[in-house]
Amino acid sequence: MAGVLGGRAPLVAMLGAGPLEVEQPDGKRRRYYLSGGFAQVRSDQLTVLAEQCSLAGDLNPQEVLEEIEQVRNMPADSPAAAQRRRELLAAERVKLRMARAQQKGGEGQAGKHAEG
Repeated sequence: MAGVLGGRAPLVAMLGAGPLEVEQPDGKRRRYYLSGGFAQVRSDQLTVLAEQCSLAGDLNPQEVLEEIEQVRNMPADSPAAAQRRRELLAAERVKLRMARAQQKGGEGQAGKHAEG
């Protein structure tokens, strides 16, 4: 896990798909699944704008499998559409790994296999 140190140069980065762990002021940690978007570091603050964000504990493997099937059925009648379908499938597979790890109680394992 990485944090944001003060005094660093500003940074903007594109996000892929994978876990985000947030430590709250009371010390509790929450794990989220993020897909797509941007992260900005300014001063000592991190701002994340994501296309999709779900609390890891809310992920349901069966629902994710249904989402994968929907993505597989998307038309790929152009190179751009085929590329978008590949990207969405990759993101859904990361989400499925996180959902299965969460279901097994292996929250710490979910981030080890995520791609981003």
